[in-house]
Amino acid sequence: MRGAAWHTVPSWTLISTRDRGIVPELQRFQASRARSRTVEVPSSHLPMHSRPDAVATLIRSAARTVTS
Repeated sequence: MRGAAWHTVPSWTLISTRDRGIVPELQRFQASRARSRTVEVPSSHLPMHSRPDAVATLIRSAARTVTS
């Protein structure tokens, strides 16, 4: 049996600092536990709507990292 992917697979996390659904402290804890590269944005629960630029930048950065 294999372990959870977050133990071995690189990950990235966008933390929404104004999120009221998942508090930022919990987001940070989970990202830290997974050893994620993190970016924080002043956004509510749906940064893909309020900060699409930050989401796209994070995705591009992750893609460059794993395809280089």
